[in-house]
Amino acid sequence: MSEEEKDNGGIYDAIGKLTVSFLIGLPLAVLVTAPMLVWKAFIARCLWGWFITPFFEIRVPSMLEMIGIMILFTFMIPKSHYTMEYLEKKKTINDKFKGYVYPTILPAIVLLAGYIVHLLQQ
Repeated sequence: MSEEEKDNGGIYDAIGKLTVSFLIGLPLAVLVTAPMLVWKAFIARCLWGWFITPFFEIRVPSMLEMIGIMILFTFMIPKSHYTMEYLEKKKTINDKFKGYVYPTILPAIVLLAGYIVHLLQQ
């Protein structure tokens, strides 16, 4: 086998691995992201209903509208501290906790804090 055939085989192997990674990674990313997006949209709707609707007298957006608003804000205000490059640089358990667990727990903490404020203002 010539060097050129070996090089082409390496390219095909890399393309195959990339395709498999994409076919496995994309559905996995959707399975992880979709429930978090719905959870955060639910929390945003609660907070909207408690604080925005009474003040501005506008209706609470539907779940799909809220998801759209959240996607818009995520696009306009990216959170660079959640990028994979940032997470890969972090080595300690505390850093990994902040990078993976904290973003998952934060919405529940925000909902609880918002609910307490809502109760206090009544």
